[in-house]
This record gives sequence, structure tokens and C-alpha cells, in this order.
Amino acid sequence: MGRTKGGSEEIRNETMNSLTDYAYEGVRRVTYDTGGGEAVFVPVCSKCGRFAKADKEILVGDLSGLADQPNATCSRCGRIMMLFEGFF
Repeated sequence: MGRTKGGSEEIRNETMNSLTDYAYEGVRRVTYDTGGGEAVFVPVCSKCGRFAKADKEILVGDLSGLADQPNATCSRCGRIMMLFEGFF
């Protein structure tokens, strides 16, 4: 498993595609360059709905994909996993 430096600063203000949950249409996105594309997340807490502060790096495995661990911090809920939108 390797660390992927993130683009928590690279935020998109556009709708990514038709698979996007319309509840998050127009909401900023956080992208991480994985070397073979970008992992895209909605930086929102799935527990309380607040915006979350994304980590600067995420863990990505060669075969397993994303690591099953928190990748953001919610001011109310603490460490959380952001909503994963897909690889683009």
C-alpha cells in the first residue's frame, strides 16, 4: 500500500458526472492524484452532513484500491471517511 499525495488544495466546484448524488451537485470536490488517474471525494461527513477537512494524503493499494480507513476530520464527529465518488 502506498501513500498518495493529495490535492486537498485542488478543489473542484463542478459536477463530476451523472453518477453524482444530486444532494451534492455543485458541492466542491477533493481530488488525489493516484498515478493512474484521480480519486475524487466529496468532503462531507456521512454522519452529520458537515463539511470535513480532507487529509493531505490517502492510502491506495495496488490491488485493493482505497484503504478502508478515515481520510478526513469532521469538527463534530472526529475522524471520518469522506464520500468516495470514483476514479477519473
